[in-house]
Amino acid sequence: MIRLLSAGFPRLKKEKIFWIGVGFMAIAAFFIVRSEHQMMLHYETEPSIENVVTGYCQFAGIFAAAFSSLFLGTEYSDGTIRNKLIIGHKRSAVYCSSLILNITAALLMCAAYLLVALGLGIPLLKLSFEEPLRIAFTLFGSALMTVACCAIFTFISLLCRNKAASTALNLLTAFFLLIAASYIVMSLEQPEFWEAYSFSDESGELVEMPAEPNPSYPRGLKRDILEFLNDFLPGNQTFRYLALPGPEDWIMPVYACVTAAAFTGGGILLFKRKDLK
Repeated sequence: MIRLLSAGFPRLKKEKIFWIGVGFMAIAAFFIVRSEHQMMLHYETEPSIENVVTGYCQFAGIFAAAFSSLFLGTEYSDGTIRNKLIIGHKRSAVYCSSLILNITAALLMCAAYLLVALGLGIPLLKLSFEEPLRIAFTLFGSALMTVACCAIFTFISLLCRNKAASTALNLLTAFFLLIAASYIVMSLEQPEFWEAYSFSDESGELVEMPAEPNPSYPRGLKRDILEFLNDFLPGNQTFRYLALPGPEDWIMPVYACVTAAAFTGGGILLFKRKDLK
């Protein structure tokens, strides 16, 4: 596998989608810091460490999906994967090397964001990192979340030979995870009861309405499932890391490892049986 990686990393440097992702992350970091700086100057507000430090989380999955599809799709269309197998490389080594390259690309994109965000944010915003443990946990956990996303997208890309189809599937999966996360978060944040209120009717009399249960509030098993998915799914972890969680949310990195291991193990088994002719 070392030879596969030695050949893959130089190719990574030439991938346009990789440099587009790096450039986008750097530009996104610049505008986020600029926005926080303007808010600080005009409204005398404290800069949001969450926005500056974790802003890359909202883009990591989408760029990981696009990169995995185009990078591995090109290997299929050029016959590179078949050639690797013809010269004697094991399918498991081909799969794992592809996953490592995808993970490396995604993490480097995130690193580009952090480099610009901290390089500009610390002197301009005078950020004070009062909770270093929380920040360290967020960086570590979001890195594992990115690894889990890469495992999912590598699974799709290597089992779907058509580059257009794998790109569409990966991007749809990335957006579906974010949309599902929005639904789950909104459901969990529903109030359990509607508060009591009063109003005047047409005759001017005061009408008082008592507090009543909110029918949209998830209860029982449904709430347990939604809370599990809120910890488990990479899309939900994206929103959680944007809020700078702490070590008390240790279960999220564990779930990210489980997701990565499951998709990698399943992907290797299926890739070994796949007809590449």
